[in-house]
Amino acid sequence: MTGRGWRRTLAAAAALAVAFALLYQAGAGLRASQGARITGDEPFYLLTTHSLRTDGDLDLRDEYEAREYRAFYDHPAPLWYQSVPAADGRVLSPHNLGLSLLVLPAYALAGLDGTKAFLGALGGVTVGLSFLVALRATGRFAESLAAAGLVGVSAPVFIYATQLYPELPAAAVVLAAVLLLLRGGRAGPVDALGLAAAPTALMWLGSKYAWVAVVLAAASLLRLSFPRWGPWPLFLAATGLAGLHYAWFHLETYGGLTPYAVNALYSDDGGTLAILGEHVVLFQRLYRLLGLWNDGEFGLLRWAPVLLPALPGLVLLVRRRPAAGWLIAALVVTELLVAAFVAITMRGWWFPGRQMVVVLPLLAAPLAEGLAALRTRRAGTALIAALGAYTAAITAALVLAVRAREVTLAVDPFALAWAPFRIPAPLFPVYTAFTPATWALTIAWLAGLAAWTGAVVWLGLRGARATAADGTLGVPGYLRDGA
Repeated sequence: MTGRGWRRTLAAAAALAVAFALLYQAGAGLRASQGARITGDEPFYLLTTHSLRTDGDLDLRDEYEAREYRAFYDHPAPLWYQSVPAADGRVLSPHNLGLSLLVLPAYALAGLDGTKAFLGALGGVTVGLSFLVALRATGRFAESLAAAGLVGVSAPVFIYATQLYPELPAAAVVLAAVLLLLRGGRAGPVDALGLAAAPTALMWLGSKYAWVAVVLAAASLLRLSFPRWGPWPLFLAATGLAGLHYAWFHLETYGGLTPYAVNALYSDDGGTLAILGEHVVLFQRLYRLLGLWNDGEFGLLRWAPVLLPALPGLVLLVRRRPAAGWLIAALVVTELLVAAFVAITMRGWWFPGRQMVVVLPLLAAPLAEGLAALRTRRAGTALIAALGAYTAAITAALVLAVRAREVTLAVDPFALAWAPFRIPAPLFPVYTAFTPATWALTIAWLAGLAAWTGAVVWLGLRGARATAADGTLGVPGYLRDGA
């Protein structure tokens, strides 16, 4: 890529990041429930941040006794306990420290408002990174820019940009690692250290990201091992030391390899391996592989229908750019399997899509491929515009409804009364009861997605053959123009 091409790319990424950082500030004031601005796990991440700022420790006993959580928690009832006391009497938050440390400067400067503003800005950076990853993976400038923007305006990304959860910061880590992995040329020590930092950061943000971290570590080891004298020993040494420190800290602090050891739900389950063994369920959760996408309340496609072209786009990306395609597919499928078979539930006291947000911005790359395939037909272009407009409209309607106190983010967002959202509701199964209608809709969705994928893949392959005939396959426009 020429210097002019790099400047154009970086300018577009920066503009996207700034635009979405500003847009996400509109979500900072939205209430999670009628009684509280933040709820679920959010207060406990921030309670640790507050304790670190005021006491310099993780023990929350004094914060509970003096009700210091009133600095950010506005529910009329006292904050409940999410954990049991440790062996030495300390009360600890049952969550990894990464997010609490990440937001500490913002919280110290401006409390809850400053924390949410900072997370919104980081969300904007995440959208900018998603564009860079999509461009590097596909070589398609316009489609990558559009795909990143469409993912950015989807309700799950918009909402989690300012929620006190580690989901979107973790997504930023994944994107940065993928960007390094797809970088051309010979890898050096800086690449090795950067790639070692990614799985380490993911583990500190959340133990639930362990399998995504493993995939990134394996891909990093492969990337750094070729040519033979690549810097893979440095990567192994850095990740090994980081892993040992992580294990030592958690065993010393929580009495287990994860903070779940002090969680009130898991404290009697016999340790990390016992917890994992108890909650890994296979056959009873097969429906989640589809339900995470099409559930009428918590499915991603219910809130972000513009993601429909990403499924066939992933097939096209694997075929057209195997290295990038298989890497992205491995990360997405890994998180899908974790969300389906390891996570206790796909629904809960949070906004829909939480389990998949860590890889959601990564879908900008296959979405860009899907958009490119659909653009080969006028009807496809119209469909893209309709899906994008509908996705953005859902987000806008949700924001207005939450501001009007009609729904809240963590309790009942799926009760959104906006007519264009309610009218198609019967097309989506709700996997809380398996009635004949549920099974019929599930079969229809499976058949429809298979047909949709086949049609878009066919369009993409046909378009690729036509593009290859004039020698421009996969080349960004600004390079074809001689920039």
